[in-house]
Amino acid sequence: MFTGLSFSQRVVTGKVTDEMGAPIENASVTVKGTSVGAVTNSLGGYSISIPSNRSVLVFSYVVNVTLQKADKSLQEVVVTALGISKDRRTLGYATQKLNNEAIIDKGDASLLNALQGKLAGADITGAGGAPGASTSILLRGVTSFTGSQSPLFVVDGIPISDNVDESTLSLYSGQSSNRTMDLNLNNIESINVLQGPAAAALYGSRASHGAIMITTKKGSGRKGVLDVTFTSSYTLQKVYGFPKLQNKYGQGANGVFSAITTNSLGPAFGSTPSLANGLIVAPATTQYVNGILYTAGQTIPYQAFPDNINSYFRTGTTLDQNLTINSGDAKNNYGISIGNSKQIGILPTSEFRKTNIGFSAASNLNDKLSVKGSATYFSTVQKGVTQGNNGSYSSYSNVIRIPRNVDFEYYKNNYTTTPGGYNNWFIPNIFNTAIQDTSSGGDNPYYAANKNQIRSEVARILANMSIAYDITSWLNVTYRAGVDVYTDRRKRTITLGSAQVVRSAFTGAPGTTTGGIMEDIFYRNELNGDFMISAKKNNIFIEGLNANVLVGHGVNQQKFQNLNQTGYSLALPNFYNITNASNLSLSNETHTMKRGWGLYGQLSLAYNNYLFLELTGRQDHSSTLPKSQNSYFYPFAALSFVLTDAFNLKSKTLSFAKVRLAYAKVGNDAPVYSLDNTFISSAIGNNVANFAFPYGTTAGFAASTTLGNKDLTPEFTSTLDLGVNIGLFNNKINIDATVYNSKSTDQIVPVGLPGSSGFLNKFVNIGEMTNKGFEVTVNATPVKTKNFSWNLSGNFPSTEIR
Repeated sequence: MFTGLSFSQRVVTGKVTDEMGAPIENASVTVKGTSVGAVTNSLGGYSISIPSNRSVLVFSYVVNVTLQKADKSLQEVVVTALGISKDRRTLGYATQKLNNEAIIDKGDASLLNALQGKLAGADITGAGGAPGASTSILLRGVTSFTGSQSPLFVVDGIPISDNVDESTLSLYSGQSSNRTMDLNLNNIESINVLQGPAAAALYGSRASHGAIMITTKKGSGRKGVLDVTFTSSYTLQKVYGFPKLQNKYGQGANGVFSAITTNSLGPAFGSTPSLANGLIVAPATTQYVNGILYTAGQTIPYQAFPDNINSYFRTGTTLDQNLTINSGDAKNNYGISIGNSKQIGILPTSEFRKTNIGFSAASNLNDKLSVKGSATYFSTVQKGVTQGNNGSYSSYSNVIRIPRNVDFEYYKNNYTTTPGGYNNWFIPNIFNTAIQDTSSGGDNPYYAANKNQIRSEVARILANMSIAYDITSWLNVTYRAGVDVYTDRRKRTITLGSAQVVRSAFTGAPGTTTGGIMEDIFYRNELNGDFMISAKKNNIFIEGLNANVLVGHGVNQQKFQNLNQTGYSLALPNFYNITNASNLSLSNETHTMKRGWGLYGQLSLAYNNYLFLELTGRQDHSSTLPKSQNSYFYPFAALSFVLTDAFNLKSKTLSFAKVRLAYAKVGNDAPVYSLDNTFISSAIGNNVANFAFPYGTTAGFAASTTLGNKDLTPEFTSTLDLGVNIGLFNNKINIDATVYNSKSTDQIVPVGLPGSSGFLNKFVNIGEMTNKGFEVTVNATPVKTKNFSWNLSGNFPSTEIR
């Protein structure tokens, strides 16, 4: 080896290997201060020519470079309230984190369905098997008598809507989607669940039932590298859990066959046909059975079709395709995501399709100023049939009423009497002159599924931006704003001849209805803004004591509008425009606006990285409460102590041990417009006969049945959490256990009033609810090698509500 200044060109060769001696391909080798560079080959070798330059000191020898892997045990970082990232060991409350791999392994387009069985203390229930049907989630059970019990959903620090928005005629409609269905699961990096008000106190009353923090994917993490990922998955879905059905008796009652009943109390299969049991058609009568008209004296074929109900459900499929393009590092990055999902449901003609296009970018403009933002457009289409068990108004209810001898396959292929004709079914539609409507009638489920469609089209935009400035190395100012806007346009159509007409008129021909159109338009607009000042200082007052302080101001505004119109007596068949209806007496509009703002602060103290104290306070103001009561304060405190670090207790068995204690008090405001007496659009009658205003050219309004109450006060929920975190065998087994007790007081509840008062109810502060229980989560990694790992997880919750 020699060194010296050189005026001629020199060549340097070498080899780059890892700590095991294996060659590293595509490693970069450059000459400092120049654009000259080289890339190692498949054997790790490189050769580079150094240009002549008087300022360059040249070494002419073979250099063997070994890249060492850093041996560090990084602590898990989780996203907490307001999108603040924290080391999990510092938290004094219960939280659970799931990475992307844990939520896409089910092949389900619904985020909440993907979380089933993976969260302790979470009760997740689907509304039905139709594609896009809503799913509800409760964290630690019910804590309020009224209002939504759902946790707050937050995407990249911005709260979003997860409303279901039930249709005006929800009893006769399909199950609508909740809006987390719009999200692209493949674009989610991680989910952190803040369980209960203790974990989510910084968000105020909106997070009184906990919060679900969603972090989306950002840049590739490698400067100058462009990551392009395309994924495609295909999932099959089969109906499951169908009850076992008898195949001994067929259609009829009291052992006598009848072709127009839904009862399966007729003759036993295998019985000898006779006039007495109805299997021989009686004189002067006919029987219409499975598409054949039998006349007097003929014998009716009588056999069981064991799969006649099961055959209604088809094999569902889901095709999910996603493209992501990411580039940049932690300081400067951008990302583009495009996703498309199409789900064909197990119910005939049902499907759910969603497409989303998103862009995100972040940049450190200089050492002090940084900006970031994202915007995503969602298009969601849900199509299906009426569900529930509401007789003739439901497409699905007639399926479970089919007697065992009905050949459902025949009615599947012949659901109309003639091509383009009316309903073909074993139950005739009988016109009742007394009520001018169908009585004891019903549609062939295939006729209803193909002719009576429900369609929902959602257009949604989620956008957020933030700007941050480091005034000093320890003082930062940040402003963040976000918007969630969507419109959901729904239309339900009912064909001529269907029994599914609500409050219909008839042409006068028995069994022939005049069809109808029901339209709903939902609009929601939510704005959020936060201005935050944060400061951090190490070794404050004494050695080893670190402090973080946050103060902020938050604003939230929610607008809602619902327009609906129902028309029936269609003039032309198969023309589903509201102008085709001759009766438009059912229409309505609802509009609400709610605004709230709050001041909040947080102090976090850490002593020697094993003792942690967090204090939070928030003062909220709500427009739904009386001016004298519209401001309310709630505190939060959490203490955590890492025993293994404080007392040096680590061993081969015990890797980590922490105890934690948290207390929080969270307020909640009143429903909109519950302070004053209001007027609503008036209707007279019931579900058999009625008319609504405007009636002709006459408008009409009536006083709401709810009496206003200007003395309402906020309701409060106080929660105490006690928990432990234990890691065993080098953290191959991790146990998280929590015991909690919450108490809700001054519940805002509508109580009944005597009809003589002119009102039916009034919101008052009354009632108390207690909620206590425990949660245990166990995560284990029995096997972990360089190329393979096996992870197991389980949870066990228990909740008692009084």
